[in-house]
Amino acid sequence: MPHSTGGGSHSGGFSGGSFSSSSSGGSGSRSSGPRVSNEYFAGAHRFVYYSNHHPVYYYSTKKVDASNWKSTVISTIVLLVIWLTIGFLMFGAPFFPPEPLPLTYEQTDLIVVDDAHVLTDSEIDEIGEVFQEFQDTTGITPALLTVYNEDWEEYYDSIEAYAFDTYVNWFDDECHWLIVYSEPKNPDPAFLDWKWWGMIGDDTEDIITESESDKLTQKVQKYLNKESYSVGEAIARGFRDLLPGVMKAHVDFETILILLLMFVLPCVFMLNRIFEAIRSRGQAKAVQCQTDQGELQEDKCEYCGGIYVHGLHESCPHCGAPIKKSGEG
Repeated sequence: MPHSTGGGSHSGGFSGGSFSSSSSGGSGSRSSGPRVSNEYFAGAHRFVYYSNHHPVYYYSTKKVDASNWKSTVISTIVLLVIWLTIGFLMFGAPFFPPEPLPLTYEQTDLIVVDDAHVLTDSEIDEIGEVFQEFQDTTGITPALLTVYNEDWEEYYDSIEAYAFDTYVNWFDDECHWLIVYSEPKNPDPAFLDWKWWGMIGDDTEDIITESESDKLTQKVQKYLNKESYSVGEAIARGFRDLLPGVMKAHVDFETILILLLMFVLPCVFMLNRIFEAIRSRGQAKAVQCQTDQGELQEDKCEYCGGIYVHGLHESCPHCGAPIKKSGEG
C-alpha cells in the first residue's frame, strides 16, 4: 500500500510523511568459567605467566582452563560472520547508491490533471519536463492532480485520506509519487486556503527515504508560501531541487543508531570474547604464586634477560636456562 510523504497548507506549516521501520534484538551469553581479575578480591589466588620476557599476574579462584579456547574462537568467529552478514543484508542498503526502479510496470505515463485550473500551458510543460527527468533518473513515475476543496471535503476527513484513495484508484503498482493540490473554488481574495499532500508507493522506499521525502515537502511548501511562485512553478521547482542528490546513498541518524545498538556493540562483545579466549592460552600456563597479596621479588635471567618471579622456578621460564640457587656463585 502507498504511504504518505507529507504535505502542508497555507494556514499551517508542512507535515512530514509516515514511514515504518522494524527492528529485532539479540541476546548475549556469559562465561561460566572462574572469575578472573587484574586486582585481588576475596578468595582469589595470585597466578603468574610470562609474555614478552615479563611476568603477567592475574587473580582467580583457580587457574584458568584454556582447553576449549580454539572452539571458543572458531564458534565466535562463525557467529560474528553470520551477525555481520545479517546486519549488511538488513541495513547495508543505505550505505550504497540506490538502483533506479525498472520501468517494467504498466502505468508509466506521466500524469498532470489540472481539475482546479491553476496551471498554465507553460507550467504544465515545465512540470512534464521535470517529471520526465525524475522518472528517467529514479524509475519512479510522478503524477500531479489539482482539485477544488469542495470536490473532496464532503467525503474525506483530510486531504491525506483523499490522496491515498486517489492513489489506489489510479495506480495498480507501488512505483508512483502522487502530488495532490487543492484550493477553494471561490477563494477569499484576502486569503487563499490551499492544501496539498504527497502519496508514494512502497517500492520506492530504497530511493525516496523519509529524509528525501521531507526535503521535497519542505521545498514545495516553501515555494507555495512565496507569492512570487505559482502552483506549477512551486511543484516543478521542488522536484528539480530534489533531483541532484536523490540517487546518492542516504544514511540517516536512525540507521546509524540501529547499527550501533544492534550490530556494532554485539560485534565488540564478540571480538572481546575472541581476544579473551586467545589470552586464556597464556593464563592456562600460569603458576600459582607463593602469596596472594603483597610485593613479589622478581629476578632477571643471566642468559636471556627475561624477568621471572623469585623462588618459583628451577629453570628460566623464558629460555629454559638453569636458575642458580641462593648462595651459588
